[in-house]
Amino acid sequence: MKRIIELFICALLVQLAPCNLSGQDSVRDVISWLTDHSAKINSLEDENNFEDLVSFKKAIGNAQLVGLGEGTHGTFEFVKMRKRLIQFLVTQMHFTALVLESSYASCEPINDYLLFGKGDRASVLTSQGYTPWDNEEFSSILDWLREYNQKVPAPQKVRFYGMDLCYNEGGRRYILSYLKKYAMDKNGSADSVFQTLASEESNWPTRLDQNKLQQSYIPLHNLVSYFDNDEKKLTARSGWQKWDSARHYLMVMEYWVLANLTDTPKYLVGKKMDRDVYMGQNLSYIIDREQPATKFIIWAHNGHISCDKDTADPCMGNQLRKRYGSMYYALGLYCYEGTFQTRELLQNGFWGSLKTDTIPPVENSISGYLNRTGKEKFYIDFRGTSADPFMAKWMNSSHTYAFGTWKFRGASKNLDEETLQDEYDGILFIRQSSPTHPTKNALERCEKNIGF
Repeated sequence: MKRIIELFICALLVQLAPCNLSGQDSVRDVISWLTDHSAKINSLEDENNFEDLVSFKKAIGNAQLVGLGEGTHGTFEFVKMRKRLIQFLVTQMHFTALVLESSYASCEPINDYLLFGKGDRASVLTSQGYTPWDNEEFSSILDWLREYNQKVPAPQKVRFYGMDLCYNEGGRRYILSYLKKYAMDKNGSADSVFQTLASEESNWPTRLDQNKLQQSYIPLHNLVSYFDNDEKKLTARSGWQKWDSARHYLMVMEYWVLANLTDTPKYLVGKKMDRDVYMGQNLSYIIDREQPATKFIIWAHNGHISCDKDTADPCMGNQLRKRYGSMYYALGLYCYEGTFQTRELLQNGFWGSLKTDTIPPVENSISGYLNRTGKEKFYIDFRGTSADPFMAKWMNSSHTYAFGTWKFRGASKNLDEETLQDEYDGILFIRQSSPTHPTKNALERCEKNIGF
């Protein structure tokens, strides 16, 4: 009965979804423009023939950063297509860094595996902590990157980074080791606050104790201040690189605490910002410490890679656009209908079993317009659309769009309103969505209500 009600609501939304364009001629003009300016994608998997990506290559040009978005975290077709885009960007355009919407500290073992063969792929993938990526399709990407890195010289090898804020066990171990060698008097206070943070990280994101988060901020910030105030003394003992690494692990933990505060005390109101802001700052740190000419692929949800509008807490893509201008290319991935992988959030706050959610087809949505081109898969570049008045009006109008989060919500809740103007530089459209395939490790963790 619940499924029937959801489908009824979706059907109603299809009828009510606004067109925002006056007259059928304008609608036809938009669809005609989208059809004429889009390049058909021939395959999700062909890694030997990239002729269908010529227009994508031309649009990227000399961009240093390419954001590969996704409308859901659990669409099989998105992961397969992004694998092909990664292969293209690495082998044809010399990109050598991949940054994932996952833990900064816990992605380091993935980098060690890809570069040096340390550990095994299944273990390092699971240990990064984010179940959305612990699937067979993403495993295939790591397999390809490992094989590629074994064939090319060091400057061409692909490095792997996480830019998110949670699961900092590796960072805590590094800092405690650092303090034991170079500032033993601070080891005890650090260990105490780290135990609290470790306990709360296991509760992230839905069972956090706000009192413990608030109480952990001051001793954590005091450690950051100690590293700043005693930089000369510490760097003389350890060298700048070790000091910098330890300090940044602390900063990521501070970001995590601030991003997850819901009951923000007055003394933190000016410092508290959204997770997206801190991810952007973390990504900037990663970029600044790579070689100057390094080209980055950024893998995250559409909402993070989009350039968005200016707000008090700008999203990551907005920060990149302000800093890098046209050197950042934001590609959103959209689908029209289908199903995708999510996880059920239980009433007790634990994450439960994997569960298939639905993208409902809405004719007058953004994906509905894209679908009416008649092309099953295509890429379209939006830079320069302002020259066409009807497209400018369409881009500046609010449209229904369908998207999914990792939390299961049901089809009727996977719809919102969006204006495309300045959101993305291009869109890659795939008509049908189907769920990703979890690894054995992911299934076992979900059965035991472990992790995110």
